[in-house]
Amino acid sequence: TYYRIAGEGNWMTTIHSGGRYEECELTPELEEIALRAANAFKLDFTGVDIVQDPDGSMMLYEVSAFGGFKGCQVALDLDAADLYADYVVRTLKSG
Repeated sequence: TYYRIAGEGNWMTTIHSGGRYEECELTPELEEIALRAANAFKLDFTGVDIVQDPDGSMMLYEVSAFGGFKGCQVALDLDAADLYADYVVRTLKSG
């Protein structure tokens, strides 16, 4: 899990608008929200955007077909493309 943080004076969090990635602790609550969202669409591998306010409240923002892999690479030093490919191969082999 990672945060996308807006750049100075901007509300947009994309890296193209000055945002940055930062590691986020995966809490049981975040995990439950993400898994429920993915399961609602029968997705095994996906990206789930959750907006978290400073007061701790959360809102599900988007469930997507795991778009770009840059956040995982930058914030977590994970090669998400490689993990995704491994998952596909394992799934195909298991029938």
